[in-house]
Amino acid sequence: MNYLPNNLYRKILDNAPVLCVDIYIYNRNLKKFLLVRRNNEPEKNKYCCTGGRVFKGEDLFNAAVRKVKEELGVKIKKNDLCFFGITSTFFKNSAFDNVSSHTVNASFIYIVDDLNKFHIKLSNESSDFEWKHGNENNVVKFVSKTINKINSVEFKTKAIYLNFEQK
Repeated sequence: MNYLPNNLYRKILDNAPVLCVDIYIYNRNLKKFLLVRRNNEPEKNKYCCTGGRVFKGEDLFNAAVRKVKEELGVKIKKNDLCFFGITSTFFKNSAFDNVSSHTVNASFIYIVDDLNKFHIKLSNESSDFEWKHGNENNVVKFVSKTINKINSVEFKTKAIYLNFEQK
């Protein structure tokens, strides 16, 4: 799949929402989520979930698997993903100067029980990662809100359906 040229993507960001996937990686032993420190706007230097844009013709589950591989260097199986809801984000800034962004995000949970089998090699999109509760000051606001929603339900099955909007 190919990336759009920057000038075209900038126009899209300025005029339309972008479909993305968010993957909330959770460790039951730590009772924490794996969050990465963003190298780019929006929310540069804050901790965020793994995720990003969906390509045309790409299944949402496949997009989630791809983003985990690209950003963390970890191969996961799509059957181990749990879809739990749709969120929307609105940022006054983006990777482009003077361009706001609006994303519609299909959100997933991926549970990691054995950290010895989860070897992370970050891409250049992130400078660091930490296992966090999600309520720390340096976590992106919509991520904190989403983690709060996740923590309000028990996710023992492969499907939790929540639908909410975050600003």
